[in-house]
Amino acid sequence: MIHFLRFLLSLLVTVLVIMLFNGQLSSVFPSVPALGHILNPSTGVWVNGEKDIHFKDQTLTFDSLDSEVIIVYDQRMVPHIFASNTGDAMFAQGYVEAKDRLFQLQFINRFASGRLSEILGDRVLNLDMQQRRKGMNYAVENSELGWSKHFDKNPEVLQYMKGINTYFSSLNQKDLPVEFKLTGMPVEEWTIQHSARVFKWMSDVLSGYGKDIEFTNLKAMLDEDMYHTLYPEKPQNVDPVIPSEVVYQFEELVIEEGMGWSGTDKTYNATSFPSSPKGTGSNNWAIASTLSSSGAPIYCSDPHLTLTLPSVWYEIGIHTPEYNVYGVTIPGMPGVMMGFNDSIAWGETNVGWDIKDFFEIKWLDKKNLIYELDGKETKADVRLETIKVKGRADVIDTVIYTYWGPIAHTTTDGKDLAMRWLPHDVPESPEYMTFVAGMQARNYDEYLQNTSHYLAPAQNFGFASKNGDIALRVNGKFPAKTFLDGKYIKDGSISSNDWENFIPRIQVPQVLNPKRGFISSANQRSTDDTYPYYYNGKFEHYRNRTLNEALSGKDVFTIDDMKALQFSSFSKKAEESLPLILSILNDQNWDDDKVEYLQTLKNWDLSYKVDSEGASIYEITFHHIYNKTFDEILALKDSIPVVMPEDWALIDIMIHNPEHNIFNVINTDDKETLKDIVISSFIATVDSLSNVVSKFKSIQWGQLRPLQIHHLARIPSFSSLDMPLAGHTDALNATGYASNGPSWRMIVSLEENTKAWGIFPGGQSGNPFSKYYRTSIEKWSKGEYHELKDVKKPEDVDALYTIKLTRK
Repeated sequence: MIHFLRFLLSLLVTVLVIMLFNGQLSSVFPSVPALGHILNPSTGVWVNGEKDIHFKDQTLTFDSLDSEVIIVYDQRMVPHIFASNTGDAMFAQGYVEAKDRLFQLQFINRFASGRLSEILGDRVLNLDMQQRRKGMNYAVENSELGWSKHFDKNPEVLQYMKGINTYFSSLNQKDLPVEFKLTGMPVEEWTIQHSARVFKWMSDVLSGYGKDIEFTNLKAMLDEDMYHTLYPEKPQNVDPVIPSEVVYQFEELVIEEGMGWSGTDKTYNATSFPSSPKGTGSNNWAIASTLSSSGAPIYCSDPHLTLTLPSVWYEIGIHTPEYNVYGVTIPGMPGVMMGFNDSIAWGETNVGWDIKDFFEIKWLDKKNLIYELDGKETKADVRLETIKVKGRADVIDTVIYTYWGPIAHTTTDGKDLAMRWLPHDVPESPEYMTFVAGMQARNYDEYLQNTSHYLAPAQNFGFASKNGDIALRVNGKFPAKTFLDGKYIKDGSISSNDWENFIPRIQVPQVLNPKRGFISSANQRSTDDTYPYYYNGKFEHYRNRTLNEALSGKDVFTIDDMKALQFSSFSKKAEESLPLILSILNDQNWDDDKVEYLQTLKNWDLSYKVDSEGASIYEITFHHIYNKTFDEILALKDSIPVVMPEDWALIDIMIHNPEHNIFNVINTDDKETLKDIVISSFIATVDSLSNVVSKFKSIQWGQLRPLQIHHLARIPSFSSLDMPLAGHTDALNATGYASNGPSWRMIVSLEENTKAWGIFPGGQSGNPFSKYYRTSIEKWSKGEYHELKDVKKPEDVDALYTIKLTRK
């Protein structure tokens, strides 16, 4: 009997182990991967290590090509595609992106569509539900509906998809990237919806701004004087993207000026969607030949995004008899987004206009399915969102769709807010062709025409050419708004509260060859007050003025000057606020320990260098001043959604209105002044930094706030963490909060023989075991660059290996 029980126990344990290894106990152990798939000696993670065979020349035959394509990988694993036509080139682009970034392509799609829980479990369930309530899949479906009307004339994206799927179809279990084995994520066939999700993911990151709830609450809860003091419509010293020399003389506006929206006296207690982190944005600029030491225009591109491994960018060269293109793209989007060809260079920065409005729905039934619209009963659409969750039963979330869009928020007292977001609309143009067509332009007229398909997220399209033109267009589709329209929550029972019209593309701001000799953008406001259309949104106020002052400060610039600007950690915010702070601190009698910190602050060069101690002292002191000054708003934030005032608003009050009551701390009996706030903030800074010294032995800026570059799935061993770096989100070198920073630095000198330099913090390969996975992080962190070779034919490439794609 004992032997029989031992046999049964042994059999049970064996069965359980087999089931565990095959992933059949995921409901019991959701965090444990299918170990059998991982440890299998022939198909598991062991085969993901890099072998010489991965870099052997090969010839592959497909039936989707018109003629032979040669793909030459250079010594940094950058593919150079040589094709006879654009369709074949797009097939090859899709193929190499899938080959090198398969997990990234699939992961971003799951993230955008709210399907991560299926592979990562319920720890990301709220994120998946958030994506569904934003209507991300609704936006993708509408994109497919609009795009499909243009495939006959613009079939390149179909070839791109075929290239991705051709690589997918060649895979077996052992060939899958390691992340698929660790998570059990299936590989999906690539469809037009997958590419649309990449577009909508970037739209969400870069045009997902919407603070209607927060501003409506503030307007209702603050007195008028306090509200307008803390939240002015814009700073006094705006230096816009489009210089003030541009005159806006439009024959006819598509919308009349209104008196402005008063908002509402209601408050709305609902959790808003998280905003993009501070520092999400970009710099770009170009100088005319008159300012260039070589006598040729120089174009510089420097997008700031959340840094990840694999990198958000993929470096690529595309060559046909008509054009030679080099630059970067986001895997999943055909064409080259930022780069250069034989005639021009181009790139983009985020515009920041608000294209997301919220409307309160007036329900007419208890089930919240019938609502009022223009005095009539209107039936809402019900969409059941089934979310598969690893280790547990499916979750069914009901999302209600109205005339405006999905019900995105429900307040604590039952008010429903519908979201009107421009990227939800069915696109009327083949926006997927923007970067395929744009990379083929030879002059500014062609570039304007070829990028006119672009809709969202709105971007500042910078441009320079060998014929001497420099230009910038605020590119995208924009609602034509009356004053303050879209800043506050609107009544959803009246359809006339919708956007009345859209700004004609010919009236969207742009400039060609400005008198000052340069174009530039750094996410600041697009125009001065003479532009006749209202817009609000999220705008930068320090990097742009640092950049424009630097470009206005010299007669001639070299390539080294451009590199130094991209790596500049100088803080204009500190330049404008620190003198006042020091004037207050200098009048006090301090203990020796505080005198030492004060002297370090006085000696600071206003740059966030990696070894700077002054930067740390200033940053923490300003943080304390900010929190002590705006304690009233922080108190509101504890109970209801509000947006905090901008740093520039605080500095403006400190300089011009130092007696303002905002400096009085609400939870004390005394009446504090600006002087009291600054002194107490410095004392708190010294105390906190003393604790840092005792724990970490350093208060250097790079140690105080290191950069984190996470793997997409947050796998620590596949990430690069705790890196001491120079920079700040208010500086041109915008490394900063958490994981944000310059994601691609590029400089192009448009000489007869183009010279270019570029780098991003990562490598070409998506394989964490590859030596090409983290290739450039250290070099990037030092402000160094790779030379980008302007190749014309396969023999020009310093080859690592070559793949020939031939036609059957």
